[in-house]
Amino acid sequence: MKKIIEKSNIILFTRGTMGDIYPFLHIGAELKKYGCRVTLMSNYCYEKYAIQEGFKFVALDDEHWFSYLNNMPESERKLPSLLKLYRDQIFTNLEREL
Repeated sequence: MKKIIEKSNIILFTRGTMGDIYPFLHIGAELKKYGCRVTLMSNYCYEKYAIQEGFKFVALDDEHWFSYLNNMPESERKLPSLLKLYRDQIFTNLEREL
């Protein structure tokens, strides 16, 4: 079993805040102890944490979109605006993320 784990390439995928990222950093660090290669896919701003742990990193967004989503005015949190956001940003990136 250990031989299988050592050859594994693990992809950890999460979005969100540091509270969402910490568990994945911890899980990835433990997997690396067993010889796994770890790639973290997350918001662009968490790249430095992945690199500190020795992971590869794939950004799911950029500074513009991350800032927009986290500072969206209340007026844009209504259903028509949210549907447009999902159409323009979230859905268009699904294929790339998968």
